[in-house]
Amino acid sequence: MSERIVHLLSGASPSVLKAVSAAVDGNESLQALSESALNLADRTTLRSLVNECRKGGFDFARGVAVGMLSNQESGDFKLVISAPFTSDGRQTAGVLAELIGRSESSLSICSYVLVYLDELLPLFSAAQARGVSIRVLLDNVAGRAKSSSSTVESLSSIIGQENIRYWGGESNIEKSLHAKFLISDDTALITSANMTGRAITRNVEVGCLVSNPAAVKSLVAMFEQLWIQSSHCV
Repeated sequence: MSERIVHLLSGASPSVLKAVSAAVDGNESLQALSESALNLADRTTLRSLVNECRKGGFDFARGVAVGMLSNQESGDFKLVISAPFTSDGRQTAGVLAELIGRSESSLSICSYVLVYLDELLPLFSAAQARGVSIRVLLDNVAGRAKSSSSTVESLSSIIGQENIRYWGGESNIEKSLHAKFLISDDTALITSANMTGRAITRNVEVGCLVSNPAAVKSLVAMFEQLWIQSSHCV
């Protein structure tokens, strides 16, 4: 479902993105929009979204639409939040889905843990099928207790166990990898949110979407250094 929604919105017109972003009454809003759209292409896209959102994906679709619409604005840095209330910032869940869904060459993820994010697995699978190089870096100490989850196991079957590493060893017992960021090609998300379902949908978290070339380049260099220092298993 998530992969299909991202695909539909990626090819949508700005008017569709604005309409979905502004929809407040769930699938009923999308249904009304699909019947009133002025051109055939927009009606077709909206009807397809209605069918997908019947499976419970309206909030996800709205978040992705808000993110894609925001990307059309100028600026190297944009606010990204997780919060159980309305905000002018982009929602973390939608940004993550968009960055994974539109990745073309590389996807690098760094997080203390990665749990309860099975809804993103189809997007990882699609990215892998596109030939995207995907690497995931998690904390070693936390990994012993928290990262041996079904999400990590499923992700490992998609991208290969060799592409998931854990930072630190016995000598790092008093240190931890607490940085949380995702780099998708030339764009990065730096966030306080761990890659967990709770953090990106229920907690109050703040982050920044970065497209500044120098800043992204520095983050890539940091990831590469941590990757070299890491091991394949805990």
